[in-house]
Amino acid sequence: RTRALARVARPLVGEQLAGLAGELKWLAGLLGPVRDLDVLIVHLRRGVVTLGDDRAGGEALVAGLEEEREAARDHLLEGLSSTRYLALLDLFEATIGQLRDDGGAELGPLAARALRKLRKQARRLPATPSDAHVHELRKTAKRARYAAELALDGEPRLRKLGDALKRVQDVSGEHQDAVVAEEALRARARGRTAVAAGRLIEREQMRRGEAREQLPDAIDRALELGRKRF
Repeated sequence: RTRALARVARPLVGEQLAGLAGELKWLAGLLGPVRDLDVLIVHLRRGVVTLGDDRAGGEALVAGLEEEREAARDHLLEGLSSTRYLALLDLFEATIGQLRDDGGAELGPLAARALRKLRKQARRLPATPSDAHVHELRKTAKRARYAAELALDGEPRLRKLGDALKRVQDVSGEHQDAVVAEEALRARARGRTAVAAGRLIEREQMRRGEAREQLPDAIDRALELGRKRF
């Protein structure tokens, strides 16, 4: 959230948050692989139990992912025990403490700007957007949501707009999780796991298709609410 807001707030605060954003990007690089594997493993476990005769192959795939997850977690814990992480915490406190407090008067234009970017990006989407298009849209929607929540803090309309933008995030996030799952399965399908991987891949392709169908309505709803407020 802080990384997204640092980017959105650049017109207001300049480069005051650049150093912090850079260190948070490093931290996200440690957290991301663990989070991705957590989500993937939990999701695939649910699918593997329905594979019948191919269940053993599916369980072997999940076991391999669990080993990778442990290695990624060890790397994360090493980072969280480092002096760099402790310095990041100090930098976070110092950077936020130095920001001037001008109240919320200038936050509305930042939220409006973020929503304009989302609107513009949505208009440019082709009839059949690529996986990369959907992923970029998700990131833009996330920034717009956080900016709107900040600008509308305490206002009754916050909930509807925030929920609508979260819906865009969730749908496009489901799409991205399906893309990641398919890539992971394809990369790890070997011998006795190949049939199980193929069946699971088919399900991921269906999940991705369902998310694509839901995305236009989710975007339209969020942009309509955003237009009414900003």
